[in-house]
Amino acid sequence: MKKKPIYFKCSDFHWDGIEQIAYKSNGKGGDTFRSVTRQNIFAATDETKFDMRYFEIAPDGFTTLEKHSHEHVVVAMRGKGKIIINDEVLDVAPYDLFVISSGVAHQLINEGDEPFGFICTVNGTRDEPILLTKSELEALKQIPEVNKVMRVPGVYFE
Repeated sequence: MKKKPIYFKCSDFHWDGIEQIAYKSNGKGGDTFRSVTRQNIFAATDETKFDMRYFEIAPDGFTTLEKHSHEHVVVAMRGKGKIIINDEVLDVAPYDLFVISSGVAHQLINEGDEPFGFICTVNGTRDEPILLTKSELEALKQIPEVNKVMRVPGVYFE
């Protein structure tokens, strides 16, 4: 029997039938970001082993500065921003693609006046985010380019 294609029509970066939800729930890393939403476009199945999500960061917003054991493949879709990957800061524009390797500190920051959106593909089975230690944060603060754009709210260690 032929399988029916999976299809979600997109309009203005919202996919039919896909709910826009909070980036994270409160809890570990729950208050370490600002103005981020998520759409879980596709979840791993028996046929595919990955999740595909669309994140959108409002102007002046940012994701949590964190690391994971799993990799991310990210494609920018709209707006502009910056990404911290370890000790580097990269300018990001639509259709730029980058890979965040295992164990690498990363944070995405909206630097524009419109939403900064990106698709992130990750393993369907993956670990939880890990916040950086105080010594890891202090090391990043010593890098002027990183310190200038890094966003770490005061509740990061609470």
